[in-house]
Amino acid sequence: MAELSDKQIERYLKRIGLGGPLPPTAQTLSAIQWAHLHTVPFENLEIVPLDQRFTLDIPAVYDKVVARNRGGFCFELNGLLAVLLESLGFEVNRMAANFSDEADPDPFDHLVLDVTVPSDGSRWYADVGAGRTSPDRAIPIEGVSADGERRVHLADGRWVAERMDEAGAWSPIMSWGPEAYELSAFMPRCTYFQTDPESFFRSGAMCSMLVTGGRATLAKRTLSTTIDGEREERELESHAEIGDVLRSIFGIEIPVDDRWR
Repeated sequence: MAELSDKQIERYLKRIGLGGPLPPTAQTLSAIQWAHLHTVPFENLEIVPLDQRFTLDIPAVYDKVVARNRGGFCFELNGLLAVLLESLGFEVNRMAANFSDEADPDPFDHLVLDVTVPSDGSRWYADVGAGRTSPDRAIPIEGVSADGERRVHLADGRWVAERMDEAGAWSPIMSWGPEAYELSAFMPRCTYFQTDPESFFRSGAMCSMLVTGGRATLAKRTLSTTIDGEREERELESHAEIGDVLRSIFGIEIPVDDRWR
């Protein structure tokens, strides 16, 4: 699937609560990122508890995210977003990134998008697949976000995404090199995350999404919400309670049984 059809674009935009047509502008890019993060959860439920192997085949990812109202992790979500953006007229490069807090990072630990707006040549960092560290809007490459709290700059030959900490200092989040890759280059790491006992994604079920005023996260049986700076936690005691949270907050319908952990 090199591009999405007009009907597929319309359905994808409807999934994230947007209408079209949308011109390939910086404003459109940021609107898509914001809407995506508020409607499509970052989740590993195909890995735990469902234990279902998957590939990065774009038609299958489209079916999962758009038709079946599910989420996914970086390779799926950013991989699919890249095709949407290209179908809208953006130029998109798929970049292999590492998180800054990793002691021994794999070169393909994370996928981010380097997006060029055709009308003015401006470049933007887009990412809807990094969970809590995803910026809610696209960030200008070699620039600072509109709120002054995020930036991307070049350091030692790598692009570095940073966030301003509480002390007013820039703190690195992740970095990526100048090379662009095909989505297939990320498949070995995708397989590792699904199958290796040491994989973080096999440690327990997780589902997280931006909601009005903050974020909601289900990690195993703990539901955490941070709304307007106020954090609350609640332990879910039954499969029925977990299923209700998945439906009501994240819009996900899957069987919840003894495989949940």
